[in-house]
Amino acid sequence: MLGQVKKLVPPDFPARFGAWWDGRDYAPPADMEDAPAAQEAAEPAPAEAAPPRPKPAPDRVGPPVSAAPLRIRALEALWGEGRFTPGSDTLDRMLLDAAFETADGTGSIGFIGADPALLSACRGRSDRPIHACEWRAGCTGRVGELLPGLAVEQADVDRPRGLPEGGLAALVSFDAFAYADHKAGLATRAFKALGPSGRWVAVDTVRHTKKTPPEPFASAFAEPMLGSIEETEDVLRLAGFRSVRRESLTQTVLEAAARRYQAFAVALEDAVREAVADPGGALFLQELTWEAHAWRARMRALSGGALSLEMWVADKGEGGAKPAADAADPLFDPA
Repeated sequence: MLGQVKKLVPPDFPARFGAWWDGRDYAPPADMEDAPAAQEAAEPAPAEAAPPRPKPAPDRVGPPVSAAPLRIRALEALWGEGRFTPGSDTLDRMLLDAAFETADGTGSIGFIGADPALLSACRGRSDRPIHACEWRAGCTGRVGELLPGLAVEQADVDRPRGLPEGGLAALVSFDAFAYADHKAGLATRAFKALGPSGRWVAVDTVRHTKKTPPEPFASAFAEPMLGSIEETEDVLRLAGFRSVRRESLTQTVLEAAARRYQAFAVALEDAVREAVADPGGALFLQELTWEAHAWRARMRALSGGALSLEMWVADKGEGGAKPAADAADPLFDPA
């Protein structure tokens, strides 16, 4: 296994990563024993191609390493403990401010796809019951580990379970529309879970191109099915939400991601050293490299306008219209 790790992580890996991040050519130190080989390894890959996932070592001793925990460890190594995507205290506060702005004195708070850091911030702000739903394999266990006593329901993203019908004062979701196959069904369930004056704070990635750029999602848990801003707003209104407004979070997330990349570059040598001593180190580094590459591409897409990250605030309102999604899709079973 150590040999496999060394193949993945040459001695000059931190320096090569820094050159890749800064967009400059890498020149190995003159005293490197294998400078020609290092230079060859540093040849930049085409911008549109993500690095291939290396195969696990065939001679590994013992039970196979579970991919899910290693993946979560890699995400947290890049984005910080309790975070599965770029985030910050500022972003958490923005989302919770929007969620609690109209919440009355009763009702619980629901989350779809929230990372432990945001759930912890909500716990620290209010003693309201929290109902969390998670669709990504591996994330459920980590939420329970970091937040003991918080129940998390595992379910498909477009069929979230564990949300009490009519019992939520607010619902916060992350990229639920982006990965939902049945977007109208997702909106119908969210509408029914909210109380009469409930609010849905939906944070979602949308595309501004005809097709979703594949490279930014090379490390995603599932294949994204991104819609446009107009399509998302149409689904919200058809579901029965009386008021829908939107705010861009693109710049806020780009800044959070840039800060984490800088911190990651500083801590990279420690991460590599720990991985070398870990039986699952090769797979951990594989996931870490994959995530770093894919999110670097996503940052370029966000900066260039191919993608954007938006926050919709959709209010149900007293006497909100009956959701239209049931009638629009007779095959959809809301139960």
